[in-house]
Amino acid sequence: MKKRHRANGTTVTRHTDHWNPRKVWLIKHYADGHYGINQEIAGRVFYTAYQRASKARIQQILTACC
Repeated sequence: MKKRHRANGTTVTRHTDHWNPRKVWLIKHYADGHYGINQEIAGRVFYTAYQRASKARIQQILTACC
């Protein structure tokens, strides 16, 4: 997990996927408190924009089992 702080108050955290080590989940925490998720596959960002997500959805993605 790597965190990168930006000047505008957002923080981007990177989490490697459990089943595919080439896939990295990008979790962006905005200054106003909401979250966005995106995927990076083989070093390239997959979606052009972050998708808004709740803490529960992010937790579900990061702790998915079987």
